[in-house]
Amino acid sequence: MLQKTKRCIAILLAMVLTLGVMASGLFGTNVKAAAVGDVSVTAIATGKHHTLALDSTGHVWSWGQNYFGQLGLGYRTTGEDINNVTTPQLISGLSDVEAIAASYNSHSLALTSNGTLYAWGYNYYGQLGMGTTASATPIMTPTAVKSSYFDGKITAIAAGYNFSMAITEKGTLYTWGINTYGELGNNSYTFTGVPQKISMSENVTAISAGWESAMVLTESGKVYVCGYGGYGEMGDGTYTVYNKQFKQVTGVYSAKDPVVQISNDGYHMLALTQNGTLWSWGKGDRGELGNGARVHKNTPQNITSLVPLQSGESIVQIDAGYEDMAVLTSTGRLLACGTSMYGALGIGGDFSAVGEQSTLMQIFSAPDVTSEIVNGGAGYWKRFIIGDDGTMYATGYNFYGSLGADTISHGIYKGTTVYTELNFPFTSTYCTVNFDKNADDAVGTMNAQIELKNTTATLNKNEFSRPGYTFGGWSTTATGSAQYQDQGSMKFSTDTTLYAVWTYDPSQWATVSYDANGGTGSSSETFLLGDYVVKSADAAGIVAPAGYTHVGWNTAANQSGQQYSVGDTISFAQSQDLTLYASWEYTAGNYLTVTYDTNGGQGGTVVNGIVPNASHTVYSVTAADVSRPSWTFTGWNTAADGSGTSYQAGDTLSVTSNVTLYAQWEYVGTYVNVTYVTVDGVGGGSDGNYPTGSTYTIKTASEMGISLASFTFQYWVDINTGDTYYAGDQVVLSANLMLAPIFA
Repeated sequence: MLQKTKRCIAILLAMVLTLGVMASGLFGTNVKAAAVGDVSVTAIATGKHHTLALDSTGHVWSWGQNYFGQLGLGYRTTGEDINNVTTPQLISGLSDVEAIAASYNSHSLALTSNGTLYAWGYNYYGQLGMGTTASATPIMTPTAVKSSYFDGKITAIAAGYNFSMAITEKGTLYTWGINTYGELGNNSYTFTGVPQKISMSENVTAISAGWESAMVLTESGKVYVCGYGGYGEMGDGTYTVYNKQFKQVTGVYSAKDPVVQISNDGYHMLALTQNGTLWSWGKGDRGELGNGARVHKNTPQNITSLVPLQSGESIVQIDAGYEDMAVLTSTGRLLACGTSMYGALGIGGDFSAVGEQSTLMQIFSAPDVTSEIVNGGAGYWKRFIIGDDGTMYATGYNFYGSLGADTISHGIYKGTTVYTELNFPFTSTYCTVNFDKNADDAVGTMNAQIELKNTTATLNKNEFSRPGYTFGGWSTTATGSAQYQDQGSMKFSTDTTLYAVWTYDPSQWATVSYDANGGTGSSSETFLLGDYVVKSADAAGIVAPAGYTHVGWNTAANQSGQQYSVGDTISFAQSQDLTLYASWEYTAGNYLTVTYDTNGGQGGTVVNGIVPNASHTVYSVTAADVSRPSWTFTGWNTAADGSGTSYQAGDTLSVTSNVTLYAQWEYVGTYVNVTYVTVDGVGGGSDGNYPTGSTYTIKTASEMGISLASFTFQYWVDINTGDTYYAGDQVVLSANLMLAPIFA
């Protein structure tokens, strides 16, 4: 249910940005009851001569011109206005729809909640996305577009003049159809019946399709435009007619105040920023730019100061109509400007007179609508508004009956000059099925089910329950036996109440046991199926272990299951036994540590905050961030020399005090030899092999048993390199040493 206007701004923004001026209906709301149950119109999409409406059951209605089969009714009409459809007709074969789009004059789109895109109407330019072009035979019923054309689920659609647009859940933009002015933005002017993936610098979040131009909004709040630019639509200071690539409109972007809404009638553009700045550019000779003038503008104009906002009021929705614009404020006021031709502004007066308003003015006021307008629409000199109570209003041009009411005159130069209430034939189309739980002690709620009359439908899933009873189905009388099963099939022809049928079953009991899980005490409780409130430890007879505080319960002793807090409600729908294990939090404060020592390597890790007597899973060498080139890690030991207790990664260590685990290594590199040359056969010889890269301390001659009578040892010389070494020098070994003593 939509809330008051100030609270539904985010919803409004999300809705208005998905569809362009030729697809200006919005979607995604549950409005209050209109004719039957909760059925009401939730979105309108209108083109030049035909209109679509989406109702709250997910069905689509259509009316107006049907020359191209754009109404999706399975046939087409020809001739003058009198031969067309002037009251809303339900489109068969479409359900669970959440977005609609109506093109300028020839085709229509619908998007279902599972992302399936349907298209129908004229397809000569490939605007239906069926993979073909140049077919003069329209498609007169909704037909699915291949999902393989797209990189994921479609989330938004728009329909322009003989072309279409879509966004996928990945933020990818697709366009297809006519491309005379480059409106597909694919760097060509070639028509295509296959949706084209358009490369953008970032994800696209909103699209707007106009007559011959396209407009997109990206996730950072940047606006891009392509296609016809003869009125300055590109916003780049030029009037270039052909623009085959999307160009950023730099004049409206600010990182501190990004654009959050866009709207485009094909010839003039609107953008609204996060902080409420309103920009307009493009065609302006009818005052549709709202800047106080009647001239075209090829750069964005900031018209915020010209909007007659009241104190504390802000703009929450923008709508670029054909030669007019409208905005909705946070207090529910509808402001508009531009041409009043054919009643487009809804301000009254002579229907055939041309009046122009070059700045925004308050237009519409009606009970239950001005404070909670949830949907605006723009078409060819017309606009629709839906109130929060489901009431729909329309004004303007009604050629071919596109306003959808026989009470409004239709034909050339006919319509209504003020907003007029419209009605839908919901009563004759839908019926309501109410579900009665049929017992005072039964619990649960079920919304009414709205269905098409004389159509077999699946009953809603039963949501009722009754302690000690099982649900047996539905009956058309309170005392009858089950006639329909849960989620069974039923054909509805009139409003119906179905009563739950209950079967007594005394075995429907459940038991909850409380396990101390390290504490002391236990208890259990058996009760009739239904809602159960989780007890505290005290109420369950559980005493905490020393140093711990009770913090809840878990369905697994190791706390890997479902967690419950004291006071939580568990609903038992079937007989079962459930054990809740106490969850404890250590609060004594004397935490312990496990230190991983490199023991000659590099790195190391300290694990803090371990509760005494807790189990610690021993880290791998990678997790401990320990390494040692040319050595292979063989495990951990509580002593550096490996004389303590050994552990491998994944072992469980019970931490009763601070622990240091020393890495154990096995050398796998090469060795070098250190040899001291003997003198006169006295002393010397090899001092052993050492790992390459290890540090070696040069010895004295006496340590190696070398002496020379009447001479004193001075230093060593490496026979291989000539390098000089003194006793006590530390050398990083990289090659064999052959040291000869020097005496003096």
